[in-house]
Amino acid sequence: MIQGQNTVILDPNFEQALIDLGIDKDVVDGLVPTASVSNISYLNISHKNIVDLTGIEAFTSLESLNCIHNDITNLPLSQNTNLSILNCFGNNISQLDLSNNTALTFLNCGYNSLTELNLSNNVNLEHLACETNYLSSLNLSANSNIHTLYCNNNQIAQLDLIGLNQLATLNCSYNILSELNVGFNPSLTSLNFAYNLLSEINVTQNGALNYFNCQANVLDELDLTFNALLEQLNCADNNLKNLDVRTNTTLRGLNCKNNKLRCLNVKNGNNVNFIYFYASFNQDLSCVEVDDESYANANWLIHVDPITTFNHNCAGPCGTVSTNDLSNTFNVYPNPTNDLINIDLGDYNGVIAVNVYDISGRLIFTDNKRIISLNDLNKGAYLVQVNYENNFQVIQVIKE
Repeated sequence: MIQGQNTVILDPNFEQALIDLGIDKDVVDGLVPTASVSNISYLNISHKNIVDLTGIEAFTSLESLNCIHNDITNLPLSQNTNLSILNCFGNNISQLDLSNNTALTFLNCGYNSLTELNLSNNVNLEHLACETNYLSSLNLSANSNIHTLYCNNNQIAQLDLIGLNQLATLNCSYNILSELNVGFNPSLTSLNFAYNLLSEINVTQNGALNYFNCQANVLDELDLTFNALLEQLNCADNNLKNLDVRTNTTLRGLNCKNNKLRCLNVKNGNNVNFIYFYASFNQDLSCVEVDDESYANANWLIHVDPITTFNHNCAGPCGTVSTNDLSNTFNVYPNPTNDLINIDLGDYNGVIAVNVYDISGRLIFTDNKRIISLNDLNKGAYLVQVNYENNFQVIQVIKE
């Protein structure tokens, strides 16, 4: 709202914040010279007890606005067309019109009172945090550049992620999702959908996954064969009966409490580097297969049920002790390589099938020989899966 050469500022706390910043040279009188605000590109007015940001329209050069932790209910941004960064976290905003803010790349509107969020014009958006609102849906079909998404603590029942090829971080926990397709998001490194209603999840196409939290859903199986880079896994409070993380050789944190586990194989060659291990409240879990039972007994015994023991080779259907268990002799070399790799299976001379995947889990080619050429592949990391009899091994190979 313009009056002559001045802009009207309705909220005295807003004007006082401008005075504190030296933008308004006068006393609190409800007016600020338009010339003193029209060239401002960055504005931080957080923690100022502001309710109404009427007058922000005059900041026509504004590129970054930080107004977190106020009591704002009115945030009129239609004239701020240069705005690239908006952080309005922790206010009382129930409506947010961003249709004219097409330059927006960063938006944090978490902890407000939003029931809907229209981002159809914000095609440049890269970072979106809209957690802890009252959103029941979220349409991201126009936002293919998003790499970070926090939409947790809402009421979202459906989330379409197709087209978000650059998505690396997703937190959609504490919603009411019953299904989630991440098969079109090969760049995902962090995935959190804890406290939803999912009965299944397919992460075979997410080879870059590093952190995975699926706690408190209704999952009854979890295939992590192609997640060679996984370091932390929280799958507590589900219905899992079997969990095998042998192929997750970088895993260093596991929480699988309160499932229905009968079989748990943690023999991934990295047990000594674990930062946490929790497997209690699995009343049918009699044996956990580990790298070294002495180490497990010394460090993990308090985190399993009294019935549960640790063993290098658990007996019965959950164990890997058999004539085709090659976990101690399996080797692929040289690694890194610039062309050929040799597959060493020790004394096993039977038929093998080799699958080579890129790091996203996409199958590149198959073979049945023990010397394989990677000459036609670009430099980078690949997953080599060797299948033999009723078993398999997976290892990450670096092509130089």
